[in-house]
Amino acid sequence: MRDIRSLRDRKDAIKEELKQIEEQLRKKQAVVLATYDARGIHQMKVVGAGTFYVQEKIYPSPIDKPGFIKWLDEHGIPELAPRTVNHMTLVSWFSERTARGGELPPPSLVATHVDRQIRVRKK
Repeated sequence: MRDIRSLRDRKDAIKEELKQIEEQLRKKQAVVLATYDARGIHQMKVVGAGTFYVQEKIYPSPIDKPGFIKWLDEHGIPELAPRTVNHMTLVSWFSERTARGGELPPPSLVATHVDRQIRVRKK
């Protein structure tokens, strides 16, 4: 059992260190991006380290989801908004229904798998 505790503590420490590294990296990238913008450059070759370049990626997020889906349908691209079931919502709903003894869909419609783990409360 102590091995599990030790491994979980190591995992937590690594996660915390990763958060700190990601924050340092975010700050350093912001400085480099500002420098690139100020100088009007898009890439820089650094001997022994590689070529550092700007990559931009657009991440759209619908504000009016029903309106956007309607627009997609009207423009012949309904495949961008397929009807799906949100996994985490389904897990929550299933757990709630199971705990209350509520009716569940038949196994022919929804497969289930029970994941069992050993959890540890903090000291």
